[in-house]
Amino acid sequence: MLIYQYVGKIEEMMLMHRKSDKSLLSLLIGNKLVRNVKINEILPCISDKERIRVVCQVDRELTDVLPVLYLYIPNATYNERTGALTFMYKQHMITIFKSGKITGTYMRDRKEAEQIMMEVKDLINRAIVYVMTHGPPSKDLIASKKPVSALTVQKHLPGTNCGKCGEKTCYAFAVKVSTGEKDIDECPELKLPENLEKYHELRKLLRPIVI
Repeated sequence: MLIYQYVGKIEEMMLMHRKSDKSLLSLLIGNKLVRNVKINEILPCISDKERIRVVCQVDRELTDVLPVLYLYIPNATYNERTGALTFMYKQHMITIFKSGKITGTYMRDRKEAEQIMMEVKDLINRAIVYVMTHGPPSKDLIASKKPVSALTVQKHLPGTNCGKCGEKTCYAFAVKVSTGEKDIDECPELKLPENLEKYHELRKLLRPIVI
């Protein structure tokens, strides 16, 4: 019951102790969290020989985590039969397997790969906390998630082509949101009071749950 009594504090503790395996959160949840991500293989990237791809392994099985990550990550693809989740993250294609295997592409070097995998580890641990505090998502919720096209994203954007997001046009930004390369929070205009309704609608389409 202790975990349920302190749900509000758990996320707070995650922010405070992400870099420490000795955090109070780790003590509360015990061995449920991922503690280690080991890079087992470094290979040439198929699309660019100047870059590398990595094959990694975490220290726990991840079957319970994949549906949560699927619902949270915009336009992730999830195959329940094979137990694999794939998504784009900062121009890297990340695939997480139920066995705990993780692959990542288009890394500059080992240092970047280690940093990206630490960020993926953090994402996985947030999903673990979600499962422990909310339970697994229902099959109906999982089935209800649909791919969100660039055109759908664009319809929810202000349409000012202001460039504040780092892209030249709202459509260019929408394309990158739809592929997972950008997040809608990178559009400051979308969070203005007159656009908040569209912001929340789009956020729910992209991420049916929050972790």
